[in-house]
Amino acid sequence: MLKTNALKPFLLFTGKSFLNSYSMLFFSNNNVFAVFILIVSFFNPYSGLGGLVATLTAVIAANLIGFSKSQ
Repeated sequence: MLKTNALKPFLLFTGKSFLNSYSMLFFSNNNVFAVFILIVSFFNPYSGLGGLVATLTAVIAANLIGFSKSQ
């Protein structure tokens, strides 16, 4: 189990990586654009949920495997 002091950086990194993944769909680094894309993806709830689950799974798996956080 993660300690409380280790949980906050993990959640911050996961959130930033999640938004970066959505913005990179259109080759952008803008987090506002990423939130817009996330909202628009939920116009079709199944697509939005599928994208949300897939992105979170990829980000968490990459973190657990030990991929470089800077890349």
